[in-house]
Amino acid sequence: MAAAHAHLPFRLQDTTREVLGTAVEFDPARLSPTRLATYVLSLPGAERQARRAELIAALEASSARAVRRTNARFGKVACVLDRSWSSSGSSEKCRRPLAVALATSYFVRAAAAEQRAFWTYPTPDELLVDAVGQTDLVTPLLEAMEWKPDLVIIVSDGFDNDPPGTAAEVLAIARARGLCPFALHVNPVFDDVSLGPKPLGAAVSTMGIRDAEDLPTAIAFAEFASGGGTLAELSLALDARVAHFLGARQAAP
Repeated sequence: MAAAHAHLPFRLQDTTREVLGTAVEFDPARLSPTRLATYVLSLPGAERQARRAELIAALEASSARAVRRTNARFGKVACVLDRSWSSSGSSEKCRRPLAVALATSYFVRAAAAEQRAFWTYPTPDELLVDAVGQTDLVTPLLEAMEWKPDLVIIVSDGFDNDPPGTAAEVLAIARARGLCPFALHVNPVFDDVSLGPKPLGAAVSTMGIRDAEDLPTAIAFAEFASGGGTLAELSLALDARVAHFLGARQAAP
């Protein structure tokens, strides 16, 4: 039964435990990092803490598997992650933006030579992260740049409101003075006003993202568009993405 149902998500495992009195076992590494992060964030803080080792191991295994499939390789990366109240998402996609941020942290950590996560409202424990407060991207962004990474990845819905628009100004000044490495803003939210991902400003490329595993493709497109990447590098990234997609389809039941 375990092998036959290895694709079952955590929520179905919980349901079978409630209905049948026993859980159907499955391999959590088969879930994508973003799907797994969505499940983790749906749990009460006390349960996350009680299952800490299990959940962290699952997130790490899932991320490692996604990295192998996408051939993602990064150097020194700073992740600026938005956990403001708006990251709680909508009634249809509860906590989805926050899940993408959490999954990004684990995925990049698995793919990078060195990684640090800089959250709005710093948290000592990522596993217990939740959505809170206004969006202050400037503070974690300045801390990230002070760390001197090769790449800055910003995960946010683009509504920088504490104070409004300051992150875009900081990025523009840093870019003009050559103080900012290559930066990419990935937005997991579709803005119904602009009919696309809301950008932070002209100083940083913005791309819509559905899952953390899409990062290698997003970075390749952004680097190519900015003149920092070659067509050959973009082709390699797209080939890897196609292989990842086909592999996921073949692995599906």
